[in-house]
Order: sequence, then structure tokens, then C-alpha cells
Amino acid sequence: MEPADGSCECVHDHDEILISPFENLPTEILERIFCMKSVTAKDVVNLSLTCQRFHSVVANSNQLWRQKFRQRWGETYCHLPWPKIDPYNWRDLFVQRFLTKKSTATKLEQLASLTQSGDDIPLKARREGRFYDFLEDEHFLPHVSSELKPMFVLSALSEVIKKGDCRNNLTQRYHAENSLMYLRHLSLRPEIDRFIRQTLDKDIEEGAVLIAQWFQPCFEFSVNDIKSQFDQLAEKVRQVLYIDHPEHSVFAGSAPVIPEKLEASLWIPSECKQIVMAIGSVFNTLFNQNFQHYFEAENSFINLVLERRQGIPITLCLVVQSIARRLGVILEPVSFPCHFILRWLEYPRKIGIDQYTFIDPFNKEFSLTFQNVLNLASSRHLPINRNHCDACSKQEVLVRIVRNLVNIGKRSISSSNMMFFRHAAELHSLICPEAIDVLLLSMQLTIHLQLNLQAVRDDLQKLQPAHPDMLEGILDLEYRTVAQLRKFDAYKPERKQPKRRSKYPEVKFATGMVMKHLRYHYECVIYGWDNRCKAKASWILQMGVNNLPRGSQQPFYNVLVMDGSNRYAAEENLVPTRCTEPITHPEVGMYFESFNEYYYTANRMTEELYPDDTEVAKSFAVELLTN
Repeated sequence: MEPADGSCECVHDHDEILISPFENLPTEILERIFCMKSVTAKDVVNLSLTCQRFHSVVANSNQLWRQKFRQRWGETYCHLPWPKIDPYNWRDLFVQRFLTKKSTATKLEQLASLTQSGDDIPLKARREGRFYDFLEDEHFLPHVSSELKPMFVLSALSEVIKKGDCRNNLTQRYHAENSLMYLRHLSLRPEIDRFIRQTLDKDIEEGAVLIAQWFQPCFEFSVNDIKSQFDQLAEKVRQVLYIDHPEHSVFAGSAPVIPEKLEASLWIPSECKQIVMAIGSVFNTLFNQNFQHYFEAENSFINLVLERRQGIPITLCLVVQSIARRLGVILEPVSFPCHFILRWLEYPRKIGIDQYTFIDPFNKEFSLTFQNVLNLASSRHLPINRNHCDACSKQEVLVRIVRNLVNIGKRSISSSNMMFFRHAAELHSLICPEAIDVLLLSMQLTIHLQLNLQAVRDDLQKLQPAHPDMLEGILDLEYRTVAQLRKFDAYKPERKQPKRRSKYPEVKFATGMVMKHLRYHYECVIYGWDNRCKAKASWILQMGVNNLPRGSQQPFYNVLVMDGSNRYAAEENLVPTRCTEPITHPEVGMYFESFNEYYYTANRMTEELYPDDTEVAKSFAVELLTN
């Protein structure tokens, strides 16, 4: 029984009731106990309800709630804008962040309902923001500070994506990822615009971070985080340099402080070379060991290059250049066709190209003459000559990184990675707005994906007087945009009729089943089916469907493929497989709620359209397990 006065007590087996000394501990000791990481915020609240003493400590300790906020949302805590005058009321801040989590979850459920009803199509086509931008609703989180609301919403969405088993809660994760990408881009646009408009020379490290942030909405990292990692690498080089050359001027008591923006190398060429060689020693040990996958987007993201120690020529050059600058040596980027290297002024008394020594971090070469460069280029069939050896600007370096990402998008144009392609083209247009070809490509992709059509139309109208030489292509895009807008003006979502297995007994497989294609050997998951091929006659002819033994008069299945593509496959080409790994396709969460080792559980939308399929998928899974 609880004591009438609300004091804490413990009851022993001998019916002896003793007053616990715990509540009599000094306030600062109680605060330290409550601040322990093993004591959750929920525990603290429950303790505050047990007696007046604990309630007073919990209610009045700002430090306690600061610790609970930090323990619960550490990344957000690290990026909070610290007030210059009044400190935060951490209890209120904790409540605000907690309410953000609940309200964001409710919004994601609403997005899922819109998707299932079909109402999302005209919304996203007219203005993507009305669909994804929670912050546009003035009634959303009215009690949360307007300054902190964007940060809290981004943090809450990221929490949904990262929390728990990645095989569950797939539909909410899917909408959280799309919302987070949109909101992250919304917040990055003014930062990118400010960066591009800088009158002083741009900070290439900041530019590389902005590129990486644009493509990785779930990762929370800042320019300072990346600079700190460069500082640590520079310190490793200093240690190696000290072992080999303790007399180097960088260690002298009167050595100059290395400025943030270095205009020229601080040391004589011989000492610069000692630093370059020390960088090569450290770099070659740490980076690109067993490097294999060249055409991965991750090789262009500076945070992942530093984390994985893997990169392509241009990002590795950026790493080496950043380390060298911290040690007082200027390395200049050189943009070769199909390759990227660095150069430094080793022989200032010579003339022209002979003044420079070249560095090729990707091939682990840190002391190349121009002739060495030509020989390497010739062996790799690279069209390089003397005219390619000029230093390029920081702006050109960043544009080339983004252009590489655009090309990666083009390589996967046949897959559903088209959203990545769109984001790459959009970022290229922000960083290099004069590249009208990529700007039009970005608009073309947006039209194809049926997003922001009204905004695209407005932008196309602005382009017409500025680019008369491309007027025909611009007008064609505008015509397509207007046609799509008219289509959506008349759009009325129709409720699809459920497909019952009893009506289509010839359909063997079911949604949620993980399959393998017998001809192309890809693994996939079924998200829809037709009892007969419903594709156009031109597609049937192009794909050689009539050459199949059962032709087009057999069930066909909509499948999400492991490589990110969406395909339409004949039943005779598919076979169930014992794949225990989830299908890595960005749209899995649109149709399924969870992955249960051998099959996917449908979400509400898929369940309503294919109400009998779950049991069929289960029976196939059991059969696979028993055979």
C-alpha cells in the first residue's frame, strides 16, 4: 500500500516498514542519479509521481532535463543553435521535441492514407511541398519554437528511418524518407545559394559537404565535423613527418600559424616535398585498400570517403589537398579528361609545365613528372596533353563532382533510381545555373516523375526569352507540362476493385512473394499482378513475349527488383526463392509493411487490392522451408 503522506517506503518480509533513506539524499546527489543514462526520461517522470520530494527535484532541475535531452537526441543536441542570452528551458525543450515526434508520426500516417486513396498524385504534381512540407501548415506543432521546429521535424523523420529493425515499419519509413529528402533540400537551397554567391574564394570543403548533405538526408554531419576529420588526418601526417624530419620548420617554435585560407605554400620546396611524401605514406596506408566499385555514388560523398577510406580520383584529391593545406602546402587541382590529379610548385625557377610535380592519389603516386603523367595516361588510353595541366578553380571541382553524380544517374536511367538522377540534375542546376542543358534535363525528369509541374511551367516560361536558341525544346517541355496539368485538373481517383483469387484461379503467385527470374537471374518481390499481359502491343513485340511458350495469355507480375528497377515479368519466368535478405528497392515501403524472412507482409493499400494474397505467400514460404 502507498503511504498517505506520499513518502517512499519499502516493505520487508517481516511486516516491518522502514522509511527509505533514498528520498532524503541531497538534491545534487538525486540529480546525479536521475541524470544517469540508464535512467530514462520515462523513469524520471514516474519517479516524480511517487513523492513530493522527487517531484520537486525533477520539476526544478534544468541540468537534469538537459542531460535527458542529450541522451535521447544526441545529434540534435550537438546542432542546436545556442542562445546568446537566456539559457534554454530544457524541460520545455524536451516536451517540444517529444511532441514533434508524435505529431510527425501522425502526419506520416496521413501521407500513407493519401497514397492509398490516390489523392497524392495531383497534390505532388501541382506542388510537391503541399504533400511533403509539414512546416507549411501553421497549425502543425503550434507550441514548438519556430526557430527549432525545422530541426526537430528533420530529427523526428530521421528517427523514424533509423529506429528499430529496418525490416519493419516499411510504409512509414518510405514516407519519412521522401519527406526528409524534400525538407532537407528545402533547408539546403539557401545555403547552396549563399555558397555560390560568395564573393571571396569558396571553401571547397564546405562545398563538398553541401553536396554530400544533399544526397544523404538521414545523415547528420556538419562542415565542422568534416574539418575535424581532416585535422585528425593532418595530425597523423605530422607524426610521421616528425619521425623522419624532426628538424622541419613546421615544428619550429617560431613557425607561422597556418591560416584558414592559404594563398601560397609556407615552406621552401624541399620542405614541401617532405610534407607531400609524409602525406603519401599515411594516405596510401589508409585509403583505397581493395577498392573495387568505382561507379558508386558513395565515392563522391566526402563524409563516406573519410569514413570508408574509399574514393574516386576527384574526392581523393580533395582529401589530400585538404590535408596538405593544414600543413602549409598548396596543392592545385588538375581536371584531366576521365581522371583527376593534383600539382604543386616544386621547381619555381623552371619554366612552364616543368615547374610542377604531379600527385595521383587514386594510383598512389605522389611524385610524378609531366612525362610520367603522359606515360600513365597513354597506358590507360587517356587523351591528355600539356594543355590539360592547368589548375582548375574550386567551383570547377565541385561542378565536376556533381556532374559525376549526374552521370551515375544516367547509368541507372532504366531503373527506379530516376529520383537520384533528378536530385543530381537539380543540384547541378543550383551549383552551375548557366548549364542550361542540365537544367532542362532536371525539368524533364521532374515532368516524367509528375512532381512540381506548376513550378516547372513557371521556370520554363522564364527561360524562353533568355535562350532563344533552345526555344523549340523549351516549348516542347512546356507543352508536355501543360498537358499533364490539365490531366490532373480532371483527375478523379477511382477505387480499384479487389482482385480475388477465386475469380482468377490461373494466377499462381501472390504479392509479397520473393522471386527469382529464370532468364535474367535477378531477385525481386511481387507487388501486383494481372491474369493476362496488360502491356501495350508495342511492348509485347519489343520484349518478345510472343516467343514465350505461353505467350501473353498467362499471368504477368509487377515486380520490384533488387537493382532498384520495376519490371513486368511473365509467370513462366519466375520461381519462388529462399532469399532471406530484403529486396533493396526504394519503393518497397509503398506496398509492404514488413519483411518476414521469406516474404513481405502487405500494407493496407496492397491488402485491400489483393485481399487473399497474404495466405498464398505464407503457404509458399512454408513449402520452401520444408523442402
